[in-house]
Amino acid sequence: MAHEDFEMPNLVEKINNLVTGAGLSRSLIKIEITERDLSNSTSRLKEQIDQLRSYGFEVWMDDFGSGYSSLNALNDYSFDLVKIDMVFVRHLDDGQLNRLLIPEIAKVAHKLGLKVLA
Repeated sequence: MAHEDFEMPNLVEKINNLVTGAGLSRSLIKIEITERDLSNSTSRLKEQIDQLRSYGFEVWMDDFGSGYSSLNALNDYSFDLVKIDMVFVRHLDDGQLNRLLIPEIAKVAHKLGLKVLA
């Protein structure tokens, strides 16, 4: 979801009602927020993420490590999973830095109780 989507009135309730009306399990729905959208965020976004998670939706951070607020985002928001930015993965064989960073990012995320996708 883009940052603008979270500006919609009653967004969380609308999502919840759509999923309930369709008879779907909330565990099947994954809400992805790109890391760059967090840089423009407000406390309202944090509240909406927390509310989505309380309803049973998983909330994922996409593009983790893209340079906007990665480490702060892990501290400031409650996510279920972080998706490591594709740039790290694409350049895995280009140098030692990415080969070192990806496992370390995964270790930190796991210690925080997060799942990791690369």
